[in-house]
Amino acid sequence: MKIKPVSLFGKKPENSTIEFIRPFSGYKKKIFKAREDGKINPFPHLSYESPVGYFEKCIVLGGMYPFDPVGHFWYGTTYFQSGLELPNFQGLAPISLENLDKLGLSKNWNELETFKKVVLIHGRDNFGHFLFEIIGKIFLVKNLVESDYTYLVSDDIPDRFLDYLPLLGVPKKKITKYPKFATFVAEKIIVPAVSAHRHPKHKFPSLDNDLFKRMIGEIIDYAKASSSQENKPKKTSSGLFIGREKEKWRRLENERDVRSVAKNFFSFDMLNPASLDPSNQVLSFNHADIVFAVAGGANPTVMFCKPGTIVIELIPPNFRGDWGMRIWCALLNLNYWRVTGEYSDHHVNLGSLPIDRDFGISLEYFRKTMDSVSENLSELYLERIYT
Repeated sequence: MKIKPVSLFGKKPENSTIEFIRPFSGYKKKIFKAREDGKINPFPHLSYESPVGYFEKCIVLGGMYPFDPVGHFWYGTTYFQSGLELPNFQGLAPISLENLDKLGLSKNWNELETFKKVVLIHGRDNFGHFLFEIIGKIFLVKNLVESDYTYLVSDDIPDRFLDYLPLLGVPKKKITKYPKFATFVAEKIIVPAVSAHRHPKHKFPSLDNDLFKRMIGEIIDYAKASSSQENKPKKTSSGLFIGREKEKWRRLENERDVRSVAKNFFSFDMLNPASLDPSNQVLSFNHADIVFAVAGGANPTVMFCKPGTIVIELIPPNFRGDWGMRIWCALLNLNYWRVTGEYSDHHVNLGSLPIDRDFGISLEYFRKTMDSVSENLSELYLERIYT
């Protein structure tokens, strides 16, 4: 069999069985005017309107990739688009017949589980990816699908992540789970493309700007409406510090010393976002005037901050980190500062990736950054008074 890889972000082949409910708009290169480290810096990215496809009778390989009866292998449903995600394989594998067989291409369709009317969402167990890769697809199609469709997600998504769905106006009962990397048949399936990814060729951060602005605004409104007074977290300041002391990897070794320096400039509460329900996660960030965070999966939650919030990301060396805080600060006009740490010989790595290594931050460098933040705030205050 000849495999014909096709992207949802491309043109429809002449003999394809796909129908586009929402066609791809094409990429447009745009420049954010991002406030970073006290300066206004250009942040190039690709903006687009996410496409949505529809198939009748197709197989879904690995729970992620539609494969239609005429041999088209469809990708563009996930953040990772330059290769295949395979079970028990680190990284991305080439798109080949051998690798597609590992996902179940050669299986007898009649022996596979069949779903009637579904929306393909898939899943992640990383909270950051859940926020920018998964729920954007649900928000994209929630007003496009008929009421008898359910959303298919893989079973690696923790249930507490799915508690976000009511903030999208989608009840959790609309969710159907399948085993991660399962291959199955769908009689009628709606396939939304991912709304945030890195372009497979140009490597630019790429996202559906308008979708995220609308979705974030709607989530904040739902959170404000659904959060009861008695369940709101107790706060003593308008600042937050999200650390990683209790995590297994990518810990900031001198986090306590860094916090001590920060307290000389700003007041803040320690926050573990996972300890709060989604409404109060959203509102905690939305009410904050300053957020400190060690680079980690919770960092995209900064997307719920109000414009002008100071965001200080404490990040390991050689860590690109576009999707942690940087792009959301640029998109939503937050005041972003990045403090890059350093490695020492004694820093261990208990994770699975090179970027999972523990690291430290120079306290002198951090103190100078705090001086700059304070000076920048004074300038912004005077600018508001005299303009």
